[in-house]
Amino acid sequence: MNVRSRRTLLLAVVALLLLGANIWWLTRRAGDTEPAFVLGGSSTAITVDSSELGSLPMFEGKSGWTVQGRPLSSLRGYVRQPDDPQSKTGGASQPYVLVALPARADAETMQAMLLSLVREDLCAVAVVQMDEKRATGTSLKAFVQRIVLVRDEDGGRQSCRAA
Repeated sequence: MNVRSRRTLLLAVVALLLLGANIWWLTRRAGDTEPAFVLGGSSTAITVDSSELGSLPMFEGKSGWTVQGRPLSSLRGYVRQPDDPQSKTGGASQPYVLVALPARADAETMQAMLLSLVREDLCAVAVVQMDEKRATGTSLKAFVQRIVLVRDEDGGRQSCRAA
């Protein structure tokens, strides 16, 4: 085999490899670039007194929702109405639920929490993260945000249906 035919064979092999790589590149399944959840922007801040933190529904991951260690089957009883006179939070313009996340919560816990809210058609949420170091008698701000979409366990998009 002379040099010219070896080069031709080598170029043919390279061309086939490039063709195969292009076919793979164009037909491969692209990685998921969408976020795990999307929240709508909010300028609505509510004030939460530290004495109120213990009575907030807390999302405990796979255990679900609890209030002071007792399991909850629904959060409907914890929906706060805008400018509710019994609520010291004030400032909200739509019904919302004020919930807590444990200090150790991560993005996956937040995603699971938001998914459970969407499944109950609770679309406005204010979240506080618990902190054992918070002084009694202090207050903190939480922002009421609309849940736009959350990815479920299978990667499907779950949108909030409530208005």
